[in-house]
Amino acid sequence: MDMETNALESAAASEPKKRGSKPAPAGSVARKPRDSLNRSVIIEAGLAIVKREGLSGLTFQALGDELGAHATSVYRHFRDKDELLLEIIDSLRENSYGSDLVATGDWRADLRIMATQIRDHYLRYAPFAHEMSLRSTHRKTEFVNVEFALDALDRANLSPDDAVIYLRLIGNYVRAMSSFEASVTCQQLL
Repeated sequence: MDMETNALESAAASEPKKRGSKPAPAGSVARKPRDSLNRSVIIEAGLAIVKREGLSGLTFQALGDELGAHATSVYRHFRDKDELLLEIIDSLRENSYGSDLVATGDWRADLRIMATQIRDHYLRYAPFAHEMSLRSTHRKTEFVNVEFALDALDRANLSPDDAVIYLRLIGNYVRAMSSFEASVTCQQLL
């Protein structure tokens, strides 16, 4: 043995061992420190997995592998896969049109802007489009979008009850058609 190897071995031997710590098995991935995970880091990892492997690849085990953490550590931040998926969808919406919905004063133009933003969003994230069209996230970006549309419909002089009905009608139509167009786009890529 050379002197450098001896010095390293004796330094390692003189360090106090942590109680209950075991050496990592050969070939294992070092885990991240306990406090290094947060919701946004997990959402980004989930998004990377879904882009790479599709929605079926999004499991807590895959997240743990992606993050270099134990799969159960994700449960400290998300109740289940569905909650994580809703957060991913809302995050994608925020990235697409979160701050772009600004009222113009013309209710028709505002509804057109909203419909165009939703369509562009579905086409940008075509693999998610079907899942997004079926789900109500009950999260911040969705609420902002709903309030924007209701404000436009109010300026169209609809009663509150009629505004809600037309909001559902317009929203369902735009999401359905955008989802369909996105699925056609995905099929053309295959």
